[in-house]
Amino acid sequence: IMKEFDVVDSIVVGYGEETIVELGNSLFFNKDLRNIKGLVYRKNEKIITNSPRIFNPDINSIPFPYRKKSSLVNNNFSKTYRMISSRGCFYRCNYCTTPLFSRKSGLNTWLFRSAENVIDELRVLVEQHNARQIIFCDDNFIGSKNHGRERALEIADIIIRNNWNLKFWIMTRVDCFNKNDDEFIQKLKNAGLWG
Repeated sequence: IMKEFDVVDSIVVGYGEETIVELGNSLFFNKDLRNIKGLVYRKNEKIITNSPRIFNPDINSIPFPYRKKSSLVNNNFSKTYRMISSRGCFYRCNYCTTPLFSRKSGLNTWLFRSAENVIDELRVLVEQHNARQIIFCDDNFIGSKNHGRERALEIADIIIRNNWNLKFWIMTRVDCFNKNDDEFIQKLKNAGLWG
């Protein structure tokens, strides 16, 4: 991209929560970019690639996104918000960009936010933004058959217990479900799973 488009000054490689903040601060305070890990940038017509930034596996420590009232998508008068509750995927499908992106970020597995952390963000969306629909933008919401399923059930239980009347959409693989998963799927549906 940098070679083809001279209008691009810099690119953050991999997950960019830390890199983008450091880049913004460096640009604002006119500091050197050479110490920002995970950054490719242009200096005097030369493309410079800094050392990679290894992904921080504690994704519960990532702050919730700043959301203005205008950050929602109106869909039939329902307030829809996007959330990410996990990173990466166990699987290595050859048609998917996730494995390559994850490797570039130093992430070689599926990492998930705790159910409590996800519920805390949902609570903010429901109570402060009157959210009615959530699109989970995870590469694989259910992830592992053990921890991922337990987490999904815990999230569903808390949504039901709080009577939030939410609808939510997830991405996952069909083989994250078993043949006898009627009860598991019904619990998710009772919590508001619609797609």
